[in-house]
Amino acid sequence: MSKLMRSRRVPLVKEEPKVLHEEFGLFLDGVEEAGGALRSLRKEHGWSLSDLADEVGVDKKQLAEIEKGGQPIPYRLARRFSEIFHQPLRNFL
Repeated sequence: MSKLMRSRRVPLVKEEPKVLHEEFGLFLDGVEEAGGALRSLRKEHGWSLSDLADEVGVDKKQLAEIEKGGQPIPYRLARRFSEIFHQPLRNFL
């Protein structure tokens, strides 16, 4: 079990957040929308930027840049975000 999950005593999300399909639709176009979706999910689950960066093993600066749409989400991270937030992989690519 990761440090994040132990410290908050909250299991990983088992159901899709309601907001993603309403706000962003099933498909996300472009880097900015994928980063914005990631930020929304992170905030919806009450995680700080540092919490999520530690969970996926990236630098906080890199994650902030991804959320701002300054760089695309690498496939490896998109797969991890898909697992963590129980969302289709395409939402992060």
